[in-house]
Amino acid sequence: MISEIEDLTPQVQETLFDEVLDRDVQKELEAGRIINWSVEVCDQLNSRLYALWNRSAGDCLLDSVLQSTWGIFDRENHLRRALSDSLHDCTTQ
Repeated sequence: MISEIEDLTPQVQETLFDEVLDRDVQKELEAGRIINWSVEVCDQLNSRLYALWNRSAGDCLLDSVLQSTWGIFDRENHLRRALSDSLHDCTTQ
């Protein structure tokens, strides 16, 4: 997917990233060495974590993971509820 984004013009890339990334949180997390601290992973393997802009619940990591994993914004918290139910069900069996 990144290679497809890299095919876009720099202006389109910036607009796209401005819409989906929380750059302030990204800087804070990287400065605190919470994410993207591994040179091997980031530079040698060309793999990075990005802080997604979260439209409703602030800086909820679960919402960001669900957005990036499923590619949608779960306004009604269906995915969160399904994950919670799944975890609850596996502990009661």
